[in-house]
Amino acid sequence: VVLHCLERGSEDCPTFVWSLRWKELCRDTPAPLKRVFAFGPRRGRMFYSSILERTGTENKLRFDPLCMHADDDRLIEAAQVALKNFAIEHAVDWQNGDHLVVDNWRCLHHRGPVSSADSGRELRRFYWED
Repeated sequence: VVLHCLERGSEDCPTFVWSLRWKELCRDTPAPLKRVFAFGPRRGRMFYSSILERTGTENKLRFDPLCMHADDDRLIEAAQVALKNFAIEHAVDWQNGDHLVVDNWRCLHHRGPVSSADSGRELRRFYWED
């Protein structure tokens, strides 16, 4: 995914990127990351997947608490804590016109906290296929 900053907003609101220590994560995978979750809208087409997917020599990551579903929300929180334990966090402070490229299969990203409901920050998201 490519994020483009159209407007940085009235207050600092960084984007955090977690790059994962993959060798350690694959060697010592915590139980919450092996569990299968349902992904998708509450009503509509859903699919099932574990958070970590290993295919041959390639490892992929799928984690989005906004579209993941579990019988108990604490399972999603446990998975997030487990991922954070294997992550190196980088803060991106936006300026108008900045771009950020994130490999959605290898890293995680999320918006930092804001104090007001509308900080005025506006990012445009672009996707591309192989």
